[in-house]
This record gives sequence, C-alpha cells and structure tokens, in this order.
Amino acid sequence: MQVLKKRIFLGMRLKWVMLFLMLFSGGQAFSQDSLPAQSLLGSWYLNFDYQISKTKAEHYETSSTAGFTSADFKQTYTQHNFLISIEKEIMPHWPVSISLFPVIGYGLVTNSYKQKDDYDIEEKLQGLSYGGGVSLNINTFTKSLRIQPFVSAMSLQAKDVFFLRYEDTESTDSSYEIETTQEYNVIAASIGVRFFNTKELISRFSITTYQYDDFETSVKASQYKTNFTLTKEPEFFRDNVRINLGMGLIF
Repeated sequence: MQVLKKRIFLGMRLKWVMLFLMLFSGGQAFSQDSLPAQSLLGSWYLNFDYQISKTKAEHYETSSTAGFTSADFKQTYTQHNFLISIEKEIMPHWPVSISLFPVIGYGLVTNSYKQKDDYDIEEKLQGLSYGGGVSLNINTFTKSLRIQPFVSAMSLQAKDVFFLRYEDTESTDSSYEIETTQEYNVIAASIGVRFFNTKELISRFSITTYQYDDFETSVKASQYKTNFTLTKEPEFFRDNVRINLGMGLIF
C-alpha cells in the first residue's frame, strides 16, 4: 500500500510538470530572426522560480536548567521556496551561449499547530538567500520555437530562522520558546531546459543539487521571558535535491 501511494504521488507530480511545460511550449512567433541584432549581447531575462523542499527538524533539546521540559519530537516540514534572478545572455546567436545572473531567494513554512501531550506547539521556518551564478546554454531553433538546454552553477549566502514555541496548557510558566538562526554557504548546480515560444515569455524546468557548508548557528531559548542555555540544541537536515519550475520575462 505504501509503495502504491508513492507511485500515485510521483505520477501526480510528473503530470503537473508535463502540464506546465505544455502550457508554455505551444506558442508561435519566435525564431532565430527575432533575436537582437547584436552578435554578442542578447536580451535580459527576469526569472521567477518555485521549489518545494523538505527540512527535517529534531527537537530533543536538553538543558541544565531545573524544570526544563524538552519538546521531544521530530518533524519533516514542506518548505516553499521562491527565487528571483535577473539574467543577461551573451552570444545568443551562437550554438552555445553564456548567461550571468544575480539571484535572491526566500523560503518559508506557514505556521503549523499541533498538540503533543499537554503542550500546544507552534512552529515557523523562514529563510533568505542571495548570490550569483553562471549558465552554459545550448541553442536550438525551429521555425516557431527556441529550445535551450542548460547547465548552471550558483554560489549563495543563506540565513534560516527556525522558531519553536510550546506551551503547557495548564501553566503559562511552563511556556518555552527556542529560536535557532543558521547562516551558511550554498553551492548549487542545475541541469534543465528553457522554452522560448514568444518574444516576451519563457518557461523553465530544472533539477538542482545543493551542497551546504560553513554553518554558523546561534540559539536563543527562554522560559516565560527568562533566558536559559541549552546543552543540546535542535538539529536540522535539508534536502540536497530540488525540482525547479519557473517562468521568465524577456526585455
């Protein structure tokens, strides 16, 4: 039964990907002749990308503070990530072109509430990243469509904030808040394809792998507005592979 559910879920994901590509790949009026007249400098692209990723949190905190109660659970969050980049293509008429781009990303998990034993638990995750990248593109043309497979790499600085609050339903004095901030470096590599089916619009699909490094972590813990120190901090584990769906505006 579990295998069947996974197959159904994977099939639904593939169906949405195919629908997305079909939506933007059926247009007309784009050809090599419609590219800018310059031999080296091409258009600017304003790109919008969306990703879904998973982050696992393990809340088995400990403290030497008397009376501390650990949340004592683990949870996998579905995180929604949005990326915006401004891309400049060089040598668009050539069989192989190069693109350079700055990028900024934002990720969040909407508040989730659940009750564990006698505690009400509130969780929130949000993250910000920024950096730049380069893309190597292969240009293929038909009478009405330009298709551009590409590989790209990005270097990013990222900062994530994880907030956990759990409150004893019988005593406000037993309310705990733990805020974990992590700053780190990201190296990302993508392989994908762009579809230029009009002079103003492109669609994008890619698979991206992420490598995380140089973590700097700080934790603030408090019990009913009184700060205390954790001897064991929460731990977080991020996805290394994500699927990107996006679109771009040409100008």
